[in-house]
Amino acid sequence: MALATPRFDSASQWYGWIEIQQRCRLSSFDMYQWIVRPGIGWRIGNGTSVWVGYAWIETYRPSYSGEHRLCQQMQWAVLPTLGARARIEERFFGRGGELRLRGQLRMVVSVGSVPLILANELFVTAARWERAIPIGYDQNRFQIGTMFHLPSHLQAEIGYMNIVLASGSPCHVITMALIYQP
Repeated sequence: MALATPRFDSASQWYGWIEIQQRCRLSSFDMYQWIVRPGIGWRIGNGTSVWVGYAWIETYRPSYSGEHRLCQQMQWAVLPTLGARARIEERFFGRGGELRLRGQLRMVVSVGSVPLILANELFVTAARWERAIPIGYDQNRFQIGTMFHLPSHLQAEIGYMNIVLASGSPCHVITMALIYQP
């Protein structure tokens, strides 16, 4: 993933947001999905911000599908090392869609001189239309990783994510991110 959240100008509380993700299977290095997510945000106060955005998702495997998402989210930095995010997504597919709620807690703790990232995100389908998606629990994502501070407001993160889908099938994911936050 590559993420940038630049401020519109030095005196503004308005921020831009662009996120690009390419997902591939490690077993075959087969790219199966792209996500492009632009948005804007406003910093309400110390550690609190609200965001609105759009996402375009293109999936190639096992068959082609396209998805458009609108999202609204609120982020809190409860402490310098503890944050939370609540996101509402309106997902639109070829036929039908869903309203999905996402809640994430993220904590950074130091183990010696190494920062350790712990995060958990719960996904719940709140409503659906013209699609056979069950209402309720959708998935849970638990992540553990570390970060590296780089020059020029850049940060790199690498970790492991365990995704448990409503079907009960677990997915094991290696995550890598490059983040620009001035």
